[in-house]
Amino acid sequence: NVGVPACGGIVGELSNGGKIENCINKGKIIGTRIVGGIVGAMGFISDNTNTFSRKHTIIANCANEGNVSVTGIRYNPNTFIGGICGSFNYGTIYNSYNTGDVTIDKNSSYSGISTNTYENLGGIAGRCYYTDIEGIINCYNNGKISRSSESPSSTYTTETSIGGILGART
Repeated sequence: NVGVPACGGIVGELSNGGKIENCINKGKIIGTRIVGGIVGAMGFISDNTNTFSRKHTIIANCANEGNVSVTGIRYNPNTFIGGICGSFNYGTIYNSYNTGDVTIDKNSSYSGISTNTYENLGGIAGRCYYTDIEGIINCYNNGKISRSSESPSSTYTTETSIGGILGART
């Protein structure tokens, strides 16, 4: 899945009221931008307009036991990575857990980026956006969450948020 904007152990993108339940990922997931052990991006619409699905999406009773990482050349300034879901909007993640490591690899680098960048890493979700109806309920993380101490050299600022459950709520 390296190079795909959103990748996950079960599905890259979940939207329009979709539901993933009763599944487990034990494989290693590697991506370059939005990466999750079960779902890469949740609540998005893939029409390149940066709009979001307003239908409630759900991840329920799922487990990730594989390592999840971002590595390689990144062409977009924002990176969201989580044990269950990389980035989610308008949805709920419940009764799920992560035991895999969640990392941004030291060999990760940027190309053609001349702006500030955000990196959100979380044991369950990297980023939660538009939080009026969604949430993380009855979930836990036992995996290691880390960002390499080596940051790519550049003239911009990298803001990194790391959390055992949620990396950032925006």
